Amino acid sequence: MENTEKDIITIVRKFYLTIQKYGYKKVLDKLNELNLPTFNKYENNIQNKILNLVVVEYECTEAELTKSNVRGDLGEARAMCIVLFKKYLNVSHKKIALIFKRQTHSMVSSALSQHKNKSQNISGDFIYIKKYNKIEKRLITEIDKMMK
Repeated sequence: MENTEKDIITIVRKFYLTIQKYGYKKVLDKLNELNLPTFNKYENNIQNKILNLVVVEYECTEAELTKSNVRGDLGEARAMCIVLFKKYLNVSHKKIALIFKRQTHSMVSSALSQHKNKSQNISGDFIYIKKYNKIEKRLITEIDKMMK
């Protein structure tokens, strides 16, 4: 087991014991006193960062990413968002589809499958992978800033 997993298990155990000792109401009151951003707020910030980074990289607008029948760079940009949403947010395929104003999640599955099958040896894929790594690096920097 990784150190990270061990740390999480230790924290969860201590949290559980604290709830057992003081009761969930007191623990919840103390958590609320911390005024930490909610997870939904965190997720929304990450979602907006991803959209912004992709829009800047692909020189498009968020509105263009939600259009139907996007192809070429716009399709690639939307796929990039989907992959990053799936990796950095705890969201379902259906929720991602709704972000892009779609009723079904098949485009999410398709984007994830295509991303997984990219190869450094194919020039078009290599360019995509390079953009993906660039955007992801910037995203990680932004997330680190948010955590401080």
